[in-house]
Amino acid sequence: MQCPRHISRNPQPPDEESRTKTGLAPEVFSSFPTSKISTDAVPSPYFSKSNDCVICLEGFLDDEVVKELQPCLHAFHGDCVDKWLDRDNRCPSCRGSLIQP
Repeated sequence: MQCPRHISRNPQPPDEESRTKTGLAPEVFSSFPTSKISTDAVPSPYFSKSNDCVICLEGFLDDEVVKELQPCLHAFHGDCVDKWLDRDNRCPSCRGSLIQP
């Protein structure tokens, strides 16, 4: 997998796997739990305010909405992960499937 920063510089045709991937239905990803970041609340055991969102590569700030994916419990900026899940049905961090049986 290419680094997101290099994709625009070195465009390559999508492979067969990426052509067949689809995102989750909006009602599915809108059902994932959200919370606001605060100094004393941690939305997920895998979340740290000192980390960056792996989608946008920006830090987390107080009062931002964080969405926790199920079942892996990874957390991201709400807006970032909604856009991601519209195109892909896997967690951006662990690449685990978010499709529930």
